[in-house]
Amino acid sequence: MGCRLIADGGSSKVHWAVVDGDGRVKKTFFSKGVNPFVTGEDVIREVFEREVKAELEGMAVERVEFYGAGCRDHGIDVMRSAIRWLVGDGADVVVDSDMAGACLALLGEDAGVACILGTGVNSCYYEGGAIVEKVPSLGYVLGDEGSGAWLGKRVAADAIQGLLPKDLCRDFFSFSGLTGDEIVRRVYRPAYGEDAPNRFLAGFAPFLSCHIGRVEIRAIVEAGFRSFFRRSVAPYFTSGRDVTVNFVGSIASVFEDVLRDVASADGYVIGKIIRSPMDGLLEGV
Repeated sequence: MGCRLIADGGSSKVHWAVVDGDGRVKKTFFSKGVNPFVTGEDVIREVFEREVKAELEGMAVERVEFYGAGCRDHGIDVMRSAIRWLVGDGADVVVDSDMAGACLALLGEDAGVACILGTGVNSCYYEGGAIVEKVPSLGYVLGDEGSGAWLGKRVAADAIQGLLPKDLCRDFFSFSGLTGDEIVRRVYRPAYGEDAPNRFLAGFAPFLSCHIGRVEIRAIVEAGFRSFFRRSVAPYFTSGRDVTVNFVGSIASVFEDVLRDVASADGYVIGKIIRSPMDGLLEGV
């Protein structure tokens, strides 16, 4: 009997689960993040070859459900092709957006606003088992307010320009192990094999978490979340909807207290906040 492969694909990592024919989870594992919107199929295949193929050795995969960042429009075709290369042409392959996966994990068949708040951000209004309204996601250059990349960008810029207290600047550079010039180079001219700029910047989020008790650091996180609600949540409430706002992602989970405070101040009711959508995706398999 074949197995089912479920994947939650983010820009930083992909969470995989192998489910047998009786609905039991045989194993879970992680691989490097892949995003078909910004990387080619050759790069995705390299990641699959290096980090996924061995995990599936000896398994007959009959169905793959991949919910991933960048899986829209042409990105769906790119990801579907890469997955067929990985598991063979005989498998049934379903590719959908990470937003669709988040909706299933957070809301099931209920109505509400679903948000991804991790390395990047995304949001939608979900009702009747479908995404019915969606604010365009602009990515880390034009948008992604409140994301790990946005927060990392802000704290790095403030440290490099000396806008943080001296002790925080010193701690930041000690944490990063890099000079200001090296950080700028990694953002604008990443070398082959180095993390993409959004993942690199999101790597500074743990520094913010460790220093969230400092007013300067909390102010950065609050500013990101306020901007996120204004740009990515408020548009769903112009018609007076009475629904909760729900979150999935590492940033939402780590900074849950700040997120709830900002939401409450802006008049929003928070529903679920979960770190990973995989638990929700595995319900009822």
